[in-house]
Amino acid sequence: MKKRLSDTQKLRFLLHRHYGSYESYIRRVVPKYEEIQKAIVQAIPFKKNDKILVMELGLGTGETSNRILNNFKNVKVEAIEYSEKMKELATQRLSKYKSRFNIFLGDFTKVWPNKKYDIIISTLAIHHVKEKDKIPLLKIIFNFLLDIFHPIFFNKFSC
Repeated sequence: MKKRLSDTQKLRFLLHRHYGSYESYIRRVVPKYEEIQKAIVQAIPFKKNDKILVMELGLGTGETSNRILNNFKNVKVEAIEYSEKMKELATQRLSKYKSRFNIFLGDFTKVWPNKKYDIIISTLAIHHVKEKDKIPLLKIIFNFLLDIFHPIFFNKFSC
């Protein structure tokens, strides 16, 4: 009899399976991926030189954070990533930003640094959260925002 995988095991398998080829994979399966990335940066309601603190949930390879760090010279980005392999990829990609970037390994429905953020961003990660955990996650997100009008999500989302 086959053992059924938990949702956590399925997510870990998916992330590890596409490790290394994730960039090309995500561009194939997500229509207008490039436009989405540009729109996220454009949606940030701050000036390019403002000092802001951003949290990214589900960092992946660091694509979104890389664009934010490149476009906002005084931004500091922190991220919570579930997959150790994705964290490794993102760490390599974002190494040029050193003191402006920090990654926490963990489940963003449970683990958060004890601080407030100007913006909380999630791109293609919240849809991995179980339906019953999405409303509690939104409450967590709003508790950690300095201004409740600054979350930016791009996800398949239903509650």
